[in-house]
Amino acid sequence: MEIVFENVDFTYQPNSPFSHQALKNISLRIKHGDYAAFIGHTGSGKSTLLQHLNGILRPTSGTVRIGDFELTTKKNNAIKSLRRKVGVVFQYPEHQLFEETVERDILFGPKNFGMDMEEAKHKLPVILEEVGLPTDVLQRSPFELSGGQMRRVAIAGVLITDPNVLILDEPTAGLDPRGRKQIMSLIDSLHKKKRMTIILVTHHMEDVLRHANQAFVLSEGELVMQGEPVEVFQEEERLQDIGLGIPEELQLINQLQQALGLPITYHHQSPSELGKDIAQALHAGGNR
Repeated sequence: MEIVFENVDFTYQPNSPFSHQALKNISLRIKHGDYAAFIGHTGSGKSTLLQHLNGILRPTSGTVRIGDFELTTKKNNAIKSLRRKVGVVFQYPEHQLFEETVERDILFGPKNFGMDMEEAKHKLPVILEEVGLPTDVLQRSPFELSGGQMRRVAIAGVLITDPNVLILDEPTAGLDPRGRKQIMSLIDSLHKKKRMTIILVTHHMEDVLRHANQAFVLSEGELVMQGEPVEVFQEEERLQDIGLGIPEELQLINQLQQALGLPITYHHQSPSELGKDIAQALHAGGNR
């Protein structure tokens, strides 16, 4: 499902003393199968934009197209169908989990969308395998689980409705480094295996660089930068002006280039591979 924003504005409480324009003339395109990341400081408009993707909010002006669905100022009676195709995993899984058991929580979506429940139950083992959870977790309370496991249950509850788009709002918030790495690896696996569109909102610039193929930068409700992550992060001064930094890998490469003139470029190396490239460049420089 391709996602297109055309000149989208959104204002909270219009025509009142509390009016606030949260989105300003947003135009962007996310192709089917993209892994897109949205970054920006608090209050930049990220959450407001996300809520347009499954019809929680409608534009004050402009148009949002998600596949065959179109959202404008007018009410759209197909919102429920849209929400089945655009799944959202919120930042804090405890806000999304509420049933007595993991099984009932995962099956809430199919029940809400009027899906065949026997078919949904039949899919449970496959969904659990996809998110890396054992089947014996089904009868446990979701609130007995670790933060990482709760995150996986929340993702499973979205995946079981077979969405075309998966939106993840700060999916690694509150997790330790190991948990963060596991969740990001899970998202990568889902993106590759299911060929689904991934939309990630994160404050971790390293995750944007390592995983996304498109980056969108918001500031004060405006889309100020967009492109491949490596290209966006080359604009270090512009990012600093709006309160954002660049990934540590690129900071290191920039410093080595400026201080020593080392011919190092980033091409999605792992940290260990980058270390080898730096060592080779230092060795070559010492032999000149």
